[in-house]
Amino acid sequence: MILYPYVLLRISSKITDFIESYRQQILKTPISPDSFQRQIQAAMGFNTGMRLRKINVPTLILHGKEDKVVPPENAEVLAKRIPNAKMIMIENAAHYVFYPGPKTIVNKITEFLTEKIEIEAQ
Repeated sequence: MILYPYVLLRISSKITDFIESYRQQILKTPISPDSFQRQIQAAMGFNTGMRLRKINVPTLILHGKEDKVVPPENAEVLAKRIPNAKMIMIENAAHYVFYPGPKTIVNKITEFLTEKIEIEAQ
């Protein structure tokens, strides 16, 4: 999911509903084992690690502490390679980091954006 900072701050009260709706949709339409295997194969062949140091914008890394699909150590690698990145491990969350409580995620994102972005008065 791509979040555009200015839009997110304007609609932060609505994003919780969006995340919950997205979560419900995922639960209704699980993927087949074959599709899952192809996704894993694609992920294993994809590596942008050498380009991470070129990221020069505020970066928030949210990762579920109980993630079995992408180990939490991956978030640690990202945080080390992206300059000035902030990493937050979400307790009791797995791969769908927003699953245990979308409000927690919205609050973490909003706090990060509020710290990093000054919105011009209109």
